Amino acid sequence: MPVMGGGPVVCVSQLTPSSIYVELGVMVRNRRPSAQTRSVLEMLSNDPERWLHGYELSKETGIASGTLYPLLMRLADRGHLESNWEQPDAPGRPARHLYQLTATGRQYAVEAIRSTPRKVTPHPVTARG
Repeated sequence: MPVMGGGPVVCVSQLTPSSIYVELGVMVRNRRPSAQTRSVLEMLSNDPERWLHGYELSKETGIASGTLYPLLMRLADRGHLESNWEQPDAPGRPARHLYQLTATGRQYAVEAIRSTPRKVTPHPVTARG
């Protein structure tokens, strides 16, 4: 079965003991952060020493949880965020995840805020009478 990835098509059945095998490294995309990422970074950089809950970030930025939490995980995986669990203050309440920018995250936030335009919120349409 051919293996396709934008390059030449190679049939695995055509590989012989004398074939050359090349392993390609992971490509890293270097693109401008999204407007949502910019909003989160801006919120976190307002007070970089403060730990914020995902719910608070969602409320303040208007970003839905289905977009926010994967974004926070990507930022943490790239070393821009530290995350920590806060134990519940009352029985029966779940532990909450807290987020804070790392030193590299603060630098990244400055660059991202500078290079990414602010998300424009459309004005509500009003009925004409």
